[in-house]
Amino acid sequence: TVQVKKTPYLDKSGNVFLVGVTRDISDRKKAEEALRESERKYSLLINNASEAIIVAQDGLIKFVNPMTVSLLAVHSEQELFNAPFPEFIYPADRGMVVENYRRRITNQSAPPRYAFRVITAEGTIKWVEINATLIDWHGRPATLNFLTDITERRRVEESLAESEQRLVDIIDFLPDATLVIDKDGKGIAWNRAIESMT
Repeated sequence: TVQVKKTPYLDKSGNVFLVGVTRDISDRKKAEEALRESERKYSLLINNASEAIIVAQDGLIKFVNPMTVSLLAVHSEQELFNAPFPEFIYPADRGMVVENYRRRITNQSAPPRYAFRVITAEGTIKWVEINATLIDWHGRPATLNFLTDITERRRVEESLAESEQRLVDIIDFLPDATLVIDKDGKGIAWNRAIESMT
């Protein structure tokens, strides 16, 4: 690929000439195409990610992907830009999340993965699991955060724990000595009546 630049030139006799300069720009065109392809792949990856992706810097949201918009039930990404990220965190969890952010941004030890609750724009409370790391964003420290909605998983875990507790309560108050044995023959639950026998 070449680039041609033409400039009119007038000599002393009044004759008009075109002076042309031809430059090989093949390498530049290849680099530009490679950059466009890289940006296309980046955009495809970010826009179709199944996790919410947030960049936080100075306590503010600096970048989000479409899944973040969906998770927080806002109308557009613009609503989140430069918003203080703690305002979307459930009050009881806010201190923990802000402290982990502060430690991470100052390059101190902080857990990379943990769960907390967020509050959507509609007021719904959701459980998320965060995976966070320290990055450089426009020459300054920031955090890159991947949030996975684990609300349904937490609901199932809580229901299972409640069911197990109900079973333990029922077994405990049976008048007959009762022992629950697992498939390996190991006793996993028993009641007071069996304790008094042994």
